[in-house]
Amino acid sequence: MGDGCFPSFSQQRLLLAVYLAHIKLGDGSRLAHWAKVRYSGELAYALLCQHLLHPQLPDELMLAAHQASEDLRARLPRGCSWEAAQAQAIRVLPVALRVLSVLNAPVLRPQRV
Repeated sequence: MGDGCFPSFSQQRLLLAVYLAHIKLGDGSRLAHWAKVRYSGELAYALLCQHLLHPQLPDELMLAAHQASEDLRARLPRGCSWEAAQAQAIRVLPVALRVLSVLNAPVLRPQRV
């Protein structure tokens, strides 16, 4: 899975997309639903904190990533409702997916003639 213990950007993007789909369809009745919310939030927070000021990110995405990381930093309280946890994931994970899409895109450099 990528370099060391961290999956590559494309693997992280796939993982977060799958978790987002499961979270949208979940109802919070199973422990697996809550585990997906928690793990995807931790993965998204680590990703956003690490790449928040990456030079490839456009300004509007950088601002959205900052807001998403702040949303994740103010963790949901224990015993919160499934709707609150689901809403936070639905707000934050698409931003992390957009960041991963930008980071995974090839960097175009001018050719020397």
